[in-house]
Amino acid sequence: MDRMITQPQKKPVFNFEWLDLFPYSLAVVMFCAEVYIIHQFVALTPVLHH
Repeated sequence: MDRMITQPQKKPVFNFEWLDLFPYSLAVVMFCAEVYIIHQFVALTPVLHH
């Protein structure tokens, strides 16, 4: 009971750190690559059955 009671500090809703940018950007690149690969598979399948 010796310390002064202070106002509680509000924590930010989204705590952003620059190191978090690398894995998230890698995940976005991998997701785009997956969409591209699926698109190429769908586009090339009719040609292979020709």
